[in-house]
Amino acid sequence: IASFLPESKKMETSHDIRISLVGRPNAGKSTLLNAFLGYERSVVSDVPGTTRDSVNESFRFEGQTIEIVDTAGIRKKGRIKEDVEFYSLTRSIQSIKDCDVVIHLIDVSAGFTETDKKIADEIVSAAKPTIIAVNKWDAVKKDTKTFDEYKKYLLERFYRAVDFPVISISAKEKIRINRLLKDAVAMKELAARRIETAKLNKALEDIQKNRRLPGLGTD
Repeated sequence: IASFLPESKKMETSHDIRISLVGRPNAGKSTLLNAFLGYERSVVSDVPGTTRDSVNESFRFEGQTIEIVDTAGIRKKGRIKEDVEFYSLTRSIQSIKDCDVVIHLIDVSAGFTETDKKIADEIVSAAKPTIIAVNKWDAVKKDTKTFDEYKKYLLERFYRAVDFPVISISAKEKIRINRLLKDAVAMKELAARRIETAKLNKALEDIQKNRRLPGLGTD
């Protein structure tokens, strides 16, 4: 997927796009980062909350330098008992504000939880271009209607999901992660044109069909 940058070059290289990976604990953020990089940068564990601090990593993808921020899993504030988890939550929210594009990972086996709703509210508040990545899709028994039914379920749980592109992926099996990066880059370019949030989803559909940016102009 990517050609990563040596440690000596990271401080010298500015990024073209900064992507923040957010989601509830154990949604697969560290696995996705490792899939992007092609090696194990973050510790992957079935124990929720293994990553407590944000991890930044830069790599080259199709001629652009991408900085990925793998944030600590966000829990409900009421469940944060340790100072380190409080600061992890604070840094995760700040990473949403500081990034160009957010990838919100949803664990399909857990569904759209109250924690996911809290994360989505933070994203909406920051008004950031966002892709909802439904992870662990390889483990789902599915037919031709399964994905559409899941999108309908998301809308029932969080009506603002209609504003966001939804992609089914498997970070573990590296399914559609190349497309995820392509769409994130495209969304950053669309956002630079000051396109209304509600139009981003339709615009991304055009990109996915034609593999080029639509001529939407600016407003």
